Amino acid sequence: MGFRWSGVQIPPARPTFPTPTSSFRGCDPAFRTAFIRAARSYFRRASLMHSRIAAHYLGERNVFVMRRRFAGLIALIVCVCLVNPSAIASTKQPWEWTPQERAEARRDPAKRLERLHDGGSERRALGVSAKSVAPVADVIDGSRHPELFFETELFEYLVQSAFVTLPEIYPQVIRQRSSDLFRNPADWKRFASIVANYSLVLKEEHGAANALDRSAISAIQSRKCVAEARALREARRAFGKTRFDRMLYETVPVSMSRSYSIDTDFETSINSALGREERCQ
Repeated sequence: MGFRWSGVQIPPARPTFPTPTSSFRGCDPAFRTAFIRAARSYFRRASLMHSRIAAHYLGERNVFVMRRRFAGLIALIVCVCLVNPSAIASTKQPWEWTPQERAEARRDPAKRLERLHDGGSERRALGVSAKSVAPVADVIDGSRHPELFFETELFEYLVQSAFVTLPEIYPQVIRQRSSDLFRNPADWKRFASIVANYSLVLKEEHGAANALDRSAISAIQSRKCVAEARALREARRAFGKTRFDRMLYETVPVSMSRSYSIDTDFETSINSALGREERCQ
């Protein structure tokens, strides 16, 4: 309950708004509607009180200007409360996203449909028949959505391509795509020294995979994460974290594209990638 002052009913100090839930993060329509209604009701009463008090002290001439400023403040408060975190993430550079933001963007069914639509449009433009392509549930094209790849995924692809599968070509590709790092050959030589042990582990894994030796692959996995984490930390320390991560997202995703079949368990897949991101750096 409020109290009265000079015949004016003062509204309660705190409005009773709906309790936010997890759906508030995505601006759930039902919650947003309830929130706006409660806000309107509260601020309508507050505005009436404000006008009466202002008229009492300032006279009618200044009331209109003050009410406009008050309404603008209300609109700002409501907009801040209802902002969508995914919209904030989309304004960041790809290397500035958090692992949680990348995971949420991968999970989002609506964004997944958008990616499928974009991929279908590109295939039609190239004259590829839909019947000739196996049905997929998601496509992550690094040239379109570099922010969806985790840092450990990009780092592994970089080291494997540059020192295992395409050592004669890929270093040149990286230098051409980078806006800063590795344009100086001395930087690349230093990087090669930093990742030497990790690249040896990847070579072992590549050889075991070609030999279809599952036991060897399993044994290598226990060493792979440790070697990757050590190499990634040292590379960031040597070249600067922001500078190195910017290079990763400028150069590596362009070459990457991943398709997921319709029977993919996305929650398991995303959680696995997110867990590896946390363990291996």
